[in-house]
Amino acid sequence: MKFTREFCIVNYASGIYKKGQKRLKDSLISNGYTGDFLFFTEENGELIPSQDESPWGFKPVLLNYAKEKGYKYILWVDSNMICIRKPVTIFKKIIKDGYYISSSYTTKMGYWCSDIALENFGIDRETSFKITEVNPSYVGINTQNSIAVSLLNEWNKYALDGITFRGIPQNYPLSETNKNDKGIVSKDSRVKGHRHDQTAISFLIWKYRLKISYMETKNIQSLTATKENKYSKAIPLTTEIVQNRDIKFEDYYKTYNKWGNKKGLDKIRFIILSLIDTIRFETKNIVYKLK
Repeated sequence: MKFTREFCIVNYASGIYKKGQKRLKDSLISNGYTGDFLFFTEENGELIPSQDESPWGFKPVLLNYAKEKGYKYILWVDSNMICIRKPVTIFKKIIKDGYYISSSYTTKMGYWCSDIALENFGIDRETSFKITEVNPSYVGINTQNSIAVSLLNEWNKYALDGITFRGIPQNYPLSETNKNDKGIVSKDSRVKGHRHDQTAISFLIWKYRLKISYMETKNIQSLTATKENKYSKAIPLTTEIVQNRDIKFEDYYKTYNKWGNKKGLDKIRFIILSLIDTIRFETKNIVYKLK
């Protein structure tokens, strides 16, 4: 695939995540991505709502900004991501299907959706427990596809309504959305909290009956607070972007790629496990399509 000026990867970063933004860009370029970048920092604050008003609302807002700039094939990628292979399959899906969204979760959206957001969606709680939780760390949009544009418009609308992404009234601190101990998020005791942008796009993917990908992205365990290595034992051979949180530590440059720096028997074991993981991912994808 040839990446032209019609392609654009979008990202926003603040604080320590600026290091991750640089790491992400370097990894994309080193793996053959030659399209455009729209990378933003706090200096572009006039473009996005505040984090308290709309947590992670910058994702749909900046995707929409890229659309208005005339890009056709747009991919949002979080700052704690690393490109490990040329993102060909992801962009092929954006071109063919009109969008890209993935999931690595087994939970349902209903466990992470506040009562007021649920009311905004116009569905009941039991329905919410049937909706797959997707991962908005990577969201692709083909601006020539009417369904994808409608989804982006709705996601952007929810980001700016002052209600849906925040999930709880303004008089409560945003930290209350991480849990539901006091019933602030929901009166339903099964609800664990509210996940802002993730909750909204999970609902929209379900609403538009769009398929979810499992093959091209993967969350990997990384350096813990005690700096103990907890890297994934395998990376599927079809994976193009991985999530790695080492940017929270000053020495992440030395550690983020450790899972790939194996030698001898460790390297052989890594390759075998990666092949097994690839088959497992493909099987999961086939089963999903048959549903």
